[in-house]
Amino acid sequence: MASQKQETIEESLINIGTLVHGISVPPQPQLVADLVIEQLDPFSTETDIAKIARKDIGIAGSLLKAVNSKPFISTRNNQTNKPILSIELAINLLGISTVVDIANAIAQRNALDDDTIISLTTFWDLAIDTAQFCEKLSVHLNVSNPDEAYALGLLHNCGLLLMKLRFEDFEAVLEEAYQFNDKRIVDTENRYFKTNHAVLGYYVAKSWKLPEHLCTLIAEHHNIDKYFGSNAINNQEQKDLFAILKMAEHLSYSYSIIGKQNLDYEWENIGTAILDHTGLSDDDFNALEEQLI
Repeated sequence: MASQKQETIEESLINIGTLVHGISVPPQPQLVADLVIEQLDPFSTETDIAKIARKDIGIAGSLLKAVNSKPFISTRNNQTNKPILSIELAINLLGISTVVDIANAIAQRNALDDDTIISLTTFWDLAIDTAQFCEKLSVHLNVSNPDEAYALGLLHNCGLLLMKLRFEDFEAVLEEAYQFNDKRIVDTENRYFKTNHAVLGYYVAKSWKLPEHLCTLIAEHHNIDKYFGSNAINNQEQKDLFAILKMAEHLSYSYSIIGKQNLDYEWENIGTAILDHTGLSDDDFNALEEQLI
């Protein structure tokens, strides 16, 4: 794979302030409505609410932000004082009424027309699929924490939604970005927009108070050389999470759904290294795919 100049997070953030001013990640209106209806059911449980909330990028991110905020952190039952990444635990600590209030608040702040809702559906659906694969892979491979893996899969592409809302031609640029086997996907975005969805996602993840290692993974999830190149980092936890994410993106057909390509060039460049890292053969991975789908 051709060597690419690696931008630092600070360099890529140069245009973020203008891009995200007054913008937050919109929730799916139908899921907000489902939460309201579920709350009214006298037999509804926190588990029922969690099944809905964990399907949405904006709702899940906002709940994690609320439960990990400084005013709340001192009152929660979390002896390790580590950031909470479980949507179910967040709901348990916040309470159902608060969860629904948060969902309604971000929905009102991000009112969407019907055409916009339709245009974002692909991104929303893909996020759920990727998150579910991340969670399943974490359990199957016995690496990382399933809640952490799920959060990474669900939230890592939150920047796609915001780029789509900001730039009318973003989908066309994204398709172009997936056509190259010798360039990072974000390089094409940088050329057109002077920023990209990964670093924008980093900024949003920071605002959601996700732990720094997840924020960094979100910022650099297309910088495959950093994790499995000739001078790759020597951090097992980060490499495990990155491997799970790339496997999940491949299994969820991200390259086809948003890239409109028949071949996953990222996977072609890094797949062998990832399978070696996880101890899987090609046959093992093919069998795992059939098992998880």
